[in-house]
Amino acid sequence: MASNTLPKRALIAFTSEFTDKFYANGDTTGLYYTEVSHPIAVFHELGYAVDFVSETGKAGFDPHSVAAPALNEEELKAYNSYSDKFALRDAVENNRIQKASEVDSSAYSVFFAAGGHGACYDFPKASGLHKIADEIYQRGGVVSAVCHGPLIFANLKNSTTGEYLIKDHKVTGFTDEGEDIIGVTESMKARNFKTCKTVAEEQGGVYVSPKGPWDDFSIADGRIVTGANPFSAHSSAKLAVETVEKNRK
Repeated sequence: MASNTLPKRALIAFTSEFTDKFYANGDTTGLYYTEVSHPIAVFHELGYAVDFVSETGKAGFDPHSVAAPALNEEELKAYNSYSDKFALRDAVENNRIQKASEVDSSAYSVFFAAGGHGACYDFPKASGLHKIADEIYQRGGVVSAVCHGPLIFANLKNSTTGEYLIKDHKVTGFTDEGEDIIGVTESMKARNFKTCKTVAEEQGGVYVSPKGPWDDFSIADGRIVTGANPFSAHSSAKLAVETVEKNRK
């Protein structure tokens, strides 16, 4: 597909894992709310339609992401009353999410992998999501991810070259320091989960860390766009669209 005919439509990929008691206090993990809600707002503002996908067609929120301080007062009120502008809570709870095997990738110019620690469980082996991301990339689109979303690059290959998609590309993602700060390093080790930094380096990418684990930090290298943490959800989505439009000219 010629770059100037790329559709103005983004596909946000969710983790399908939301049941394991990942945290030390017994809380489950899952999808991180603002890593979807903020990008949706950006995509709509810039004239892009948005759809959702997960490997299984199901998803659930990390409870830590739908409470203060992850949500501000206005966001929390909207979430609790099911009045969020884009009906995100309703979409997730009622499974209005496409299953990866049922997606027509030609409808999209942006693949955007949202994070949440649930991504540690399924993104590295999500062959359906990998196929969609590669197909969008091969058509001249952008593959983007934020926070733990870059774990989607584990085992994701460029079907044209046979190499890992992020080989020789600069990428970012949630920092090892951040895992320590929120107290989940041992939980990750117990499950043999790899950090974003480790995945990037193993796939031949160049991991670039933000100055601080919570700094808004997003980068583009070619048509690969990544953001470091929840505070980078807005900037990484904006950069993904800017990258599409730059290649459209």
